[in-house]
Amino acid sequence: MDEIIFLNRIEEINLELISEGVPVDKRALAAFEKFDPRYEGIIIGNGLQYLKDTQGEYEAINLLEKIQNWYKSRYGEKFYSHLDVGAMPIIIQGEIYFLRIPFVYGRNCHINVAQLIDGITESMLNSMKKDDWEKALNIFQLGFNFFYGIGEIMDGLHHPEPTGLAKDLLERALHNIESALAVMKVAPVDKLQNCCFEAQQATEKFMKFYLVYKVGGFTEEDLIKKFNHKMSTRIFGEIKKTLPEIEQLEEDILNVDYKMEVRYKTLNGIDYIRIVESFYSAVKISLFLIQKAFDLKSHTK
Repeated sequence: MDEIIFLNRIEEINLELISEGVPVDKRALAAFEKFDPRYEGIIIGNGLQYLKDTQGEYEAINLLEKIQNWYKSRYGEKFYSHLDVGAMPIIIQGEIYFLRIPFVYGRNCHINVAQLIDGITESMLNSMKKDDWEKALNIFQLGFNFFYGIGEIMDGLHHPEPTGLAKDLLERALHNIESALAVMKVAPVDKLQNCCFEAQQATEKFMKFYLVYKVGGFTEEDLIKKFNHKMSTRIFGEIKKTLPEIEQLEEDILNVDYKMEVRYKTLNGIDYIRIVESFYSAVKISLFLIQKAFDLKSHTK
């Protein structure tokens, strides 16, 4: 492909997408699929320059970049595409890093986790031991399955999309997850407890979401009167009635149900290890619940 062929084809594809009702902020990925429906691999994520350098000017990541630039040039501020899937914190030799969960196109993709750890140096990568790599792989798989599971739910293609109170709880829970990540990236040590609070709130909302969406018969008033914020006792006990397997996550529920009062005082003893473990527990519980609610399969091997 050369520039002339690309420009002619992108015009044709854009008209097709307009006729299909695809909004402008979703057209870059939709156009990429039409350009190369057989491509399987990573196309989004930090640290992927090595892939760009090995691909042709109009292939894979480079092709998507040209498509994005065309849409930005054509539509300006109207074009804005959300391409990040998510991230997971990881502590390596006492330092916190963030492991990007990239947009992956296709099914049989091989991912180099080392290329997705934001800000890590080559020296640090070379110093990582077998246990460090096993931990990184497990964290990546947890994050990948969680964020892609959420995407599968929200696209509504394979499962009935949540509505009403269930949708509200799900969206608010995701906002808590995003807030926890954001605080972890910028907060000083004395504000770290806010990350634990956000993880706690996300877990509570995912648990209530499960009750509303899967069990049924609960109104917002019911949730307040019957459970309030008693996550590790009342809510956990209610879910166990119909989902006894959640018992295996009791330790995670106790871990994330951290006693705190973020409005009035700062708690001592909360460091990056504590908040990261709390975040992992929140994601593990939430992933378990959405997998059970929607019969989701694992996205990793």
